[in-house]
Amino acid sequence: MAPPPVDLLPPEVCSLLNPAAIYANNEISLRDVEVYGFDYDYTLAQYSDTLHPEIFNAARDILVEHYKVRPDQPLGAGWLNG
Repeated sequence: MAPPPVDLLPPEVCSLLNPAAIYANNEISLRDVEVYGFDYDYTLAQYSDTLHPEIFNAARDILVEHYKVRPDQPLGAGWLNG
């Protein structure tokens, strides 16, 4: 069993935060991050309809070209052929 999560901010600090505000971490260098992702749930921006196929195609091409994954290979919950 995993240990319980540790609160990163004490409760007295959490009550001072505005839940409607946007907070950014500008102290991290992306050079030190090996993997990062994007949350496309439309909370911070509206994305065009062409973005989703672009993301899919870029990810597919990386998996096929660099990791030699076959396009017809089942991968997680989906297939690479869209």
